[in-house]
Amino acid sequence: MLAEPSPDFTLRRASFIAPGTDGGDAPRYIARMFRRIRPALFGRAALPLLVAAIVALPVAASAHAALLESTPRDGEVLTTPPPVAVLRFNSRVEKGLTRVALAGPGGSVVPLTPSRGGEDDPPDRISIPLPALTPGAYQLKYRVLAADGHATPGLIRFTVEAAGAAR
Repeated sequence: MLAEPSPDFTLRRASFIAPGTDGGDAPRYIARMFRRIRPALFGRAALPLLVAAIVALPVAASAHAALLESTPRDGEVLTTPPPVAVLRFNSRVEKGLTRVALAGPGGSVVPLTPSRGGEDDPPDRISIPLPALTPGAYQLKYRVLAADGHATPGLIRFTVEAAGAAR
């Protein structure tokens, strides 16, 4: 002879019966289901994952390459023309897809080719060999492709003074 199931067993079994199938009411059913899955959703193991996801969200959103420093600096006045311009960004940039142009004092624009660099060259730096510069105002215009696939344009203005010019 089979024993009668305990009331506790019946209550647990009834919590999985869909509302409306045997007269169960939806709010109580949902409350029971939530009590059962809540430890899985908000348990101690899930909390570090939730915190990591929240912390990583701004990093992923701000992954564009931003210029951190340049040589020459923007607005710098130089007494000797630089042989090379160096740009350092906050993330890795695709050097092969970088576009650079130099606008000189006469209004002429010269496209420049960034050096590819070697294996030990930092992935966040771009070196651009410059032509012989005469005294005057220059604009170094660049467009880099960040590792996240977004293009970042920029402009660096600098001036080369004649060797005997006084400030």
